[in-house]
Amino acid sequence: MGPGRLLVVGNPFFLARHRPLTLALGRRLASVKEAAIEEDSRAREAAYLARAFVTARLWPPTLEALRAARGRFRKEPATFARISRRAARTIAKSPDRDLVLQYFAMSSPAVEASPSAYAIYTDLTMAQARRSWPAWAPFDSERRYAAWTALESRTYRDAVRVFTFSEATRRSVIADYGTDPARVVTVGAAGNYDEASAGERPYGNRTLIFNGSEFERKGGDRALAAFRLVRARFPDARLTIVANPRIADEPGVLVAGRLGRAELFALFDATDVVLAPTRFDGFPGFVLEAMSRGVVAVLSDAEPMNEIVTDGCDGYVVSPPTPERLAERIVALFENEPLLREIGTAGRERVTRDWNWDAVAARMLDSLANGALP
Repeated sequence: MGPGRLLVVGNPFFLARHRPLTLALGRRLASVKEAAIEEDSRAREAAYLARAFVTARLWPPTLEALRAARGRFRKEPATFARISRRAARTIAKSPDRDLVLQYFAMSSPAVEASPSAYAIYTDLTMAQARRSWPAWAPFDSERRYAAWTALESRTYRDAVRVFTFSEATRRSVIADYGTDPARVVTVGAAGNYDEASAGERPYGNRTLIFNGSEFERKGGDRALAAFRLVRARFPDARLTIVANPRIADEPGVLVAGRLGRAELFALFDATDVVLAPTRFDGFPGFVLEAMSRGVVAVLSDAEPMNEIVTDGCDGYVVSPPTPERLAERIVALFENEPLLREIGTAGRERVTRDWNWDAVAARMLDSLANGALP
């Protein structure tokens, strides 16, 4: 039988970001409570950064270097263990539970005394990051990486379930961390579709949108190079970049900055293609939210992006995601408005069917009902 009383834990950012999932679980269970795991104090982080500055690990003190140093602090094995102890204390304050569900594996309720039962919901593993985007695995020695991996491994192995966003992450949890395959279940993910549906919408205005929040990782250079080729064929084509990457002014390119949700969804309604030629990502909510408004997704073949759509049915996976191949796909769409409408409609239906929080919650609870709890 599955849980009746669920305690959902995570740091405040993760809890807020995935509150729609918590609410979806709450619609299916007798009791769902939420408890934030206290983060490290700013004083502790400041002391770490000061030491990094003194030892020249934070030099020159640029914004990029500061972000990298903060990433190292958050991914220190000592930080993992310290936050895990706080998680255990937080969980102990809510004894009326059948199961603990923790969002992501940046700490663990199993570092000290394990609760009666817990599950993890995670987008990526550190092993995936180290292989595909080392900036997200900023360990300065093999010893530190091994220490983190030991903590992460125990977190996965002691869980009654590890719920993953994607099959790619499921494979990593099993192969890289030695977790029992029967305990690792892919349940998918969703965006936060909190704006009213636009219903029928126009196509054929030759517009693209790109999330430039982490420009290099998300393939911003590929997106710009592909757009230049598209614009050579369609001089009226436009590319909107959300967020504030530092790029030179370019004809047809609008840097929109950070938008409120109503502004963003209105922009989706006036856009033909969401372009995501990323080098490494999870299940990006930006792409799913665009698809929910009928925007056609043109994605790279980086795992797990190739799980979001079925190529040629409800979106496109471009392999290899060179500017030339990306531009070829976009030009073909811009030349065929009925195809844009067909694929955009199918993408919206895919999100409605598969990539929504009610579907994710149902997959989780179906798995837990199948004998997961002691």
